[in-house]
Amino acid sequence: MNSAPSTLKEGIVINGDIQAREDIHINCLVNGMVTSSAKVVIGSRGEVVGDLNVTTLVVDGTIKGNVTADSIMINGTAIVEVNSFLANSIAVGVGASLEINSIVASRGNKSLSDTNLILLDTTE
Repeated sequence: MNSAPSTLKEGIVINGDIQAREDIHINCLVNGMVTSSAKVVIGSRGEVVGDLNVTTLVVDGTIKGNVTADSIMINGTAIVEVNSFLANSIAVGVGASLEINSIVASRGNKSLSDTNLILLDTTE
């Protein structure tokens, strides 16, 4: 049974790490690491200053840290300033602001050619 994601609403400030086993929607400021075996959504008013190690990541807000995920979707409103991405699949929407020092689009025995880096036009 799937339940609604836990939501951290605007106006909340978390100074510390978050660990989750269920979907989580972050629409606040998190100063710390976010670890999840489920889906994490950084909402348009959300900001994470710290590393993320998650299964699925959807970014509409701001990330400042390193990202490790199986799947990453960066939408057009996102601001991403990270040293590195490690992922199986990365999709980037038109209009997203990216400053990334290193993208490693592989995990395990996969090479860069076995992974998916997709640029999306989300203006339609």
